[in-house]
Amino acid sequence: MIFIVIACISILIAFKAKNDVCTLFLCTYCSALTLTYGLCVWYQVIPIELGALRNTVNTSPESGGGEVWTSVMLLGLAALSQLSARSARPVSFARMIASIRPQGLRLYGPLKIATLALCFTAALIIVFTVNDSILAYDGYGALKDNFSLFADPVVRLVVSLFRPLVIVLIVFMVFESTRGKRLYAGLSLFPIGIGIVLGISQASRITSVYFIVWSFCTYICGRKILASLGLVASLALGAIALTARSHNEQGLIYFFDYVQEALLSENPVWKLMLNYFGGMLVTSSSIAVAHPDAYPEAFKILSLVPTVDVLDGFQAIKTTAEQRISSYIPFNSFSEAWLFGPSYFVAYWAIVGGGVLICRRSDRSPLLYLICLSLLVFSLIMAEQYPLRNSLRLVYLIYIIHIGTYLGPKAIAQVGPRQPSNKRSPRTPRLEGPV
Repeated sequence: MIFIVIACISILIAFKAKNDVCTLFLCTYCSALTLTYGLCVWYQVIPIELGALRNTVNTSPESGGGEVWTSVMLLGLAALSQLSARSARPVSFARMIASIRPQGLRLYGPLKIATLALCFTAALIIVFTVNDSILAYDGYGALKDNFSLFADPVVRLVVSLFRPLVIVLIVFMVFESTRGKRLYAGLSLFPIGIGIVLGISQASRITSVYFIVWSFCTYICGRKILASLGLVASLALGAIALTARSHNEQGLIYFFDYVQEALLSENPVWKLMLNYFGGMLVTSSSIAVAHPDAYPEAFKILSLVPTVDVLDGFQAIKTTAEQRISSYIPFNSFSEAWLFGPSYFVAYWAIVGGGVLICRRSDRSPLLYLICLSLLVFSLIMAEQYPLRNSLRLVYLIYIIHIGTYLGPKAIAQVGPRQPSNKRSPRTPRLEGPV
């Protein structure tokens, strides 16, 4: 019952937020996650589409504290966004459309060039390293084991940052193409295309996220038809990813088979709900099979800190310390934060809450706001399916971008030309008398 109540409260906050983009997303995210899980608890039904998760999901009315407190924290993020809007000017769709006009947008050159260069480098590494296993392989999640590039920690770091950087690159590409910068947009298509192909071969929902970001950006630029098509493509790719994960055969050659199966499947709307907002079901399943006392302290700390494997050797600890629901289904971020203990649970939600506040503070530059919000959306979607360290990388990237806007020589983005000051300069006093 409490999950239904939390979903209703978040919907009420959404009505109060009206056109506030950040609050609307957080309210939708909270209500969808809690409502999906709450309906399963209410009707005592475990969806057959969950596959192996059906054996461990807890749908009893006396569900454990982890599910309840996670729902409360999600509601807290939505409330935090709404309350912070009182001190910071809320960013609405109308304001973003009015203020982000590419003709008057001056992008921070070094950042967009660096983003393109890093994405291009990572894409080339993937192209020259991947073998024909991308076409067909057995077992969801097994493709990563066939990448020899993951043996090098430096290369693994570059490739692991590829997904969030592609999201930032999509934002730049849309605005640059609208400004007539076709060279930048054309070069961006290569790494973005590699990211989409790699995501499809892995049956990953990241392809859906790519199209969500692209759809949002094109909507802001006034291309509503393209934005609608992008949203449809996003939903379709999400359904295809869920269909592909239910099979052992994976790879590009099976893509069109899974497209046909997804289009002809029953209850496609419910499948999409489970695909995008089934995170609480994964949280419940993870908590049910976990052994919290088996986690070493080093694994807990390194899962939260913003370091990289090159420096802290996290992968070596992860090999023996990580717990999973099955060989190909890891614990998600919500469950790990709860299982690590109260202090880690509070620390995780404090870090994510800081990311929400940064999004609210960055509304002075709508481009910066759009980048931070896109990373926040991606991090929360990843938190439903992936461990703490994976999702927190994106939140820490928001912190890094925010710090860079203050410590760097220029702001990341400045919207519109500077308005001339209304104050008149004082007149120079005229000298009287002979010179």
